[in-house]
Amino acid sequence: MIKLIIIFFIINGAVAFGNNNLDKLYINSDNLIINQKTQQAKFTGEVVLWFDDMVIKTTNLEIFYKIVNNNKTIDYIIIPSKLTARRTHEQKIIIANSAKYIVEQQELTLIEDVIVQTDQNIIKAKKLVYYTALNHVGF
Repeated sequence: MIKLIIIFFIINGAVAFGNNNLDKLYINSDNLIINQKTQQAKFTGEVVLWFDDMVIKTTNLEIFYKIVNNNKTIDYIIIPSKLTARRTHEQKIIIANSAKYIVEQQELTLIEDVIVQTDQNIIKAKKLVYYTALNHVGF
């Protein structure tokens, strides 16, 4: 059974999703607002998201979830503000103005002024689709 662990600190909020170390989604932020009516969790301030092999830093992140078989499952994640992503096992840095991650498709779409830097190589694009797994996530 997949469980939600919510840890509240006086200065910031942190949320972890997942059932083992290999498939955890962990978010640390200054502020967290959960709206059960719209099935949405909104993280603001200094936001850091860890999942799969990526660390993403931004100032605004929204998680939309759905209920399947009486369990809350993440449907998609929206990052409406500028973000910096770093792959942990490579020297790769990704910058974009916004992003959306669709869990079912394991698809991270980076939008507007996308820059990917690996060693000496730089790629610039308006849109980049990146496939990365976020396994067995629910809360």
